[in-house]
Amino acid sequence: MNRPRIAVTLTGTQSDGAATERQRYLDAVAAAGGEAIGVQAGMRVPEFDGLFLSGGKDVSPEYGGARDLVHPKEFDRSRDAMEIELLSSAIRNDQPVLAVCRGFQLLNVYMGGTLRSHVDGHIDGSGPSEDHNLTPVPGSRLARATGHRNFVVNSRHHQALDRVGDRLVVTANVGNLVEAVEHDDRLWVVGVQWHPERTNLDENLDTQAARALIIEFVRQARMAAARAQRRS
Repeated sequence: MNRPRIAVTLTGTQSDGAATERQRYLDAVAAAGGEAIGVQAGMRVPEFDGLFLSGGKDVSPEYGGARDLVHPKEFDRSRDAMEIELLSSAIRNDQPVLAVCRGFQLLNVYMGGTLRSHVDGHIDGSGPSEDHNLTPVPGSRLARATGHRNFVVNSRHHQALDRVGDRLVVTANVGNLVEAVEHDDRLWVVGVQWHPERTNLDENLDTQAARALIIEFVRQARMAAARAQRRS
């Protein structure tokens, strides 16, 4: 079968750094065996087999995000609207979803959850990440994807999950921070707070676990494409 088509939502910020970040997501999906299709607000989105919600700016309070009055951030409402529409379609059609950092938070608010407006000690994209050990809940999709073991993750964010959304199950915590969730009524919808695509940048990141998560996501998209083909 051809490579599964993965819609990768990307920031529209125009800077060299943003362009580099966008390419990391696309390269990670391609390395895992997927056909990465970068999508931005205002673009016509082709049919896809899996949805990758990437990192970026805070989710707008208009769409359920938390307003941070102490550390105010810019919002991208057009991107929020695009991602919510794509996420709604993916969940409705039971297509695989991998949601990273901002995408993780957007998944939570889409499912009716809330966010903490700011978490001290984390950096949202411009410095050394906060590395820590994480142990996924046994039997979870995250555990199966990464080999049911403890591994090191990185975190680049200043907001975090507060109340977990409906139908989402927590599959990893670090202290009082929720680090991973999954949908309890869909085949494969997984959200993580860290950045598994940054395997060549963060030296403490467990690259094997990070790559394994994206590989499993792409594998799930390939199976979803095969199911859709059989139905047609």
